[in-house]
Amino acid sequence: MKRKKQIIIYLLLTVLCVGSYMWLNDLRWSPKSYFAASQKMDHVGPVDEILAELDCGDGRYAILGRAGENLYYCGMKRTKGLFWEGTGREYFTRDYLEEYDQIILARYYWNRDFLFGICREPDAKEVSFQLVDSEGNFLMEGKLPVREDGIFFGSNIRGAILDESAQPYHLQALDAEGNVIAGEVEDAL
Repeated sequence: MKRKKQIIIYLLLTVLCVGSYMWLNDLRWSPKSYFAASQKMDHVGPVDEILAELDCGDGRYAILGRAGENLYYCGMKRTKGLFWEGTGREYFTRDYLEEYDQIILARYYWNRDFLFGICREPDAKEVSFQLVDSEGNFLMEGKLPVREDGIFFGSNIRGAILDESAQPYHLQALDAEGNVIAGEVEDAL
């Protein structure tokens, strides 16, 4: 009987220690559980819809979700072979676009080859963009479809993960015929 009590006590202490370690180091068991926890930490959501889940290889993962008219992005990586920790979070709001009088806001994560953003132009069917490196050199151009709610996103933009940073530039909203109806030439974030 004494041996059973010792085993139970040691198991409870082990669970308590592992739980405390995870809590203190902001670790979770899975990418989705980290995504849910990060929303609570940032006072966002819960998201209405998960738009994209990216397994970026090398133990990296990213999730993009929609919370109302806003976007919530969370990147994470595997650590210690068992847990997941965050590598970056970002919250895009339509209020930000309106406050700074922007039509299109986009973000490109070069280390995940993933581009996403919001377009406020109601007639936009596509967003045209260019990618430039940190020195302003042209890398590529492309287009992404815009959903009815103004959200656009895409993975595998360049087809390979870049070694150095890149950012979207010269963002333009296009109508169904491909005509430019709104655009920006400034850097996005």
